[in-house]
Amino acid sequence: MGRAEQKAESRERIVEAAARLFRARGFRETSVDDLMGEAGLTRGAFYAHFEDKVALLDAALRESFAEARRGMFERGLEGLRGAAWIDRARARYLATRHLRELGEGCAAAIFAREVPRVPEARATYTAEVTRIVDAMAARLDGPGARAEAWRLLSQWAGALMLARAVDDPRVAREVLAAVRDAG
Repeated sequence: MGRAEQKAESRERIVEAAARLFRARGFRETSVDDLMGEAGLTRGAFYAHFEDKVALLDAALRESFAEARRGMFERGLEGLRGAAWIDRARARYLATRHLRELGEGCAAAIFAREVPRVPEARATYTAEVTRIVDAMAARLDGPGARAEAWRLLSQWAGALMLARAVDDPRVAREVLAAVRDAG
């Protein structure tokens, strides 16, 4: 493997580690040392790839939203449209597994609390959440598809945020079920 390939691989490992750790712990709570340890690299290697931690957040947002799109539109949901897609995507999004796995959780829900504290990241968050909504709207029918996509994403992400915030697993499951079963 050549130097350019090694550098690209190292950068990818850093971004993937950041996407996981920022979602699991939070942007401010995750140090560069934590990130680089997770990526299996030294702290000094960080600056060969990123100007600062905010630049890494931008890349982590893009990676996290790409993962969210794969979960919402791939992995068995490729051919679904309309109500069939909504039912399957909603069930997947509001599953108890999604509740527990912060490091792999929805970028829209998790980063909604982080981004207001890091104004430099708002443009990327806006672009990425809009891409999700556009892709959702493309799966829906009718002239109100985009508004419906915003409504669905807001409901699902809001339910996930509330369910993660409560300290009682029964209440968390109740929140998810209320939105999941609302149809």
